[in-house]
Amino acid sequence: MVITLNISDSVARHFGDTPDAIGRNLLLKAALEDYREGRISEGRFAEILGINRWDAQEILDQHNARRPYTIEMLEEGRRNLAKVFGHQ
Repeated sequence: MVITLNISDSVARHFGDTPDAIGRNLLLKAALEDYREGRISEGRFAEILGINRWDAQEILDQHNARRPYTIEMLEEGRRNLAKVFGHQ
C-alpha cells in the first residue's frame, strides 16, 4: 500500500532528507506512539518496522520506550512455551 502525504518542505525536512527517510521516520514515530500507549505489542512494533525482535528492542531502548516486564507478560510467555512443548 502506498500512502501520500502533502506536507510543507519545512515540515518534511524535520523528518528526514529524502522521501524514504521521511517515510521511515514517520512510521517509526507512529509505531513508537502506539507501543507507548499499549495499542501494539513489541512483536507488532517489530513487524510494522520490518525488523527483527532484537532490533526492535534496541530501538525501543534508544527511545526509552520499553514497557516494564509484568507478571502478565511472564504468564503469557509461560503459556506459550507450554503450548510449544506440549505441557498444557
